[in-house]
Amino acid sequence: MKTGAREQISPYQLIALLFFVRLAPRTLVCPTTMTVPRTQDLWLADAVSAMLAVGFVFTLSRLGQRHPGRSIIQYTEDLLGRPVGMLIGMLLAGYFFFVAAYTARMLGEAFNMSIMPFTPNLVFIGALTLLAANAARSGLEVVARTGEFLFPLILIVLLLLLVLPLGQVDSTRFLPLLRDGLVRVIPATSIEFMFYLEFMVLGLLIPHLRAPEKVTRFTVLFTAANGLMMTAMCLIMVGVFGPTLDALGLQAFLLARMIRVGEFFERVEALLLASWVLSTGVKIALMIWAFCTCLRQTFSLHRWRHLPYAAAALLIACSQLFFADVVSMARLLAEPWTVTSVTFILSLTALLWIAQLVRGGGDTD
Repeated sequence: MKTGAREQISPYQLIALLFFVRLAPRTLVCPTTMTVPRTQDLWLADAVSAMLAVGFVFTLSRLGQRHPGRSIIQYTEDLLGRPVGMLIGMLLAGYFFFVAAYTARMLGEAFNMSIMPFTPNLVFIGALTLLAANAARSGLEVVARTGEFLFPLILIVLLLLLVLPLGQVDSTRFLPLLRDGLVRVIPATSIEFMFYLEFMVLGLLIPHLRAPEKVTRFTVLFTAANGLMMTAMCLIMVGVFGPTLDALGLQAFLLARMIRVGEFFERVEALLLASWVLSTGVKIALMIWAFCTCLRQTFSLHRWRHLPYAAAALLIACSQLFFADVVSMARLLAEPWTVTSVTFILSLTALLWIAQLVRGGGDTD
């Protein structure tokens, strides 16, 4: 593995990595529908969470620009001191590890629910996690190049999923809007925003960017565009499935199975299955890399080539231990994890911003 100081990624590769981070929760097992009493309001959660995410990404990007060449672990120590920096470094490592664990379990459950119900999900989780760990061990550049290659291919699959079912959308299923008031949409908005907070990995990626002065513009524009795409996907699902949406599992997979153009273009779900494996693999590799980077920088490790494989082994075990089944996983993500992660990430970001204002920092202009 290369040393972190020598690895560089382009803005395009950065956007590709963030795209995969956000795509997996939307197309796999999404717990959002559990918290909305009326599905016609579900798309509002996507729209509002995307707007909140733009503010979060802007703040995180500006913090990174004010500390050129320093990751969030390193400038946290600069701003808050070594003991606090080490504590936050360990907490961030745990955060990225848990994200990787539930992402891997999501993939395993998705395959069990879709095409291979009798195969233990441990088979899918183990194979993909070990491959992801191998990519993470090879360094950030390998993960970024993989994401760069896959990005346009999976984007095409996603656009097909958005465009081809338009003929089956029933506009009456979007009404009445906000019948129970805006307050009832807050839980779903919190969950969607929680998934956007996984962009916290940006704090580790910015020092590796070839053009760090452009990071704010690129990431803010991407987050807004990604929010529009996720909202559009939710609108399509609501328009096609209507009030039954909250009772369905793998809505994206069922939507893909409904696509048929003439007598020659169908079975689009096979493309979706492939995109699941590839996009989730990139995300898990990135999260393993982030987990190992947090530990390396927190404890100033010089030998850490063994960490990705050790993390993968622990990750496979925890993906089974943390969640009894898909229902318990969805409930855990919808309630305690959302509250915990939103509180932790937003508190940390606010603390760093306040410390930056008090102590000053590098000039970004």
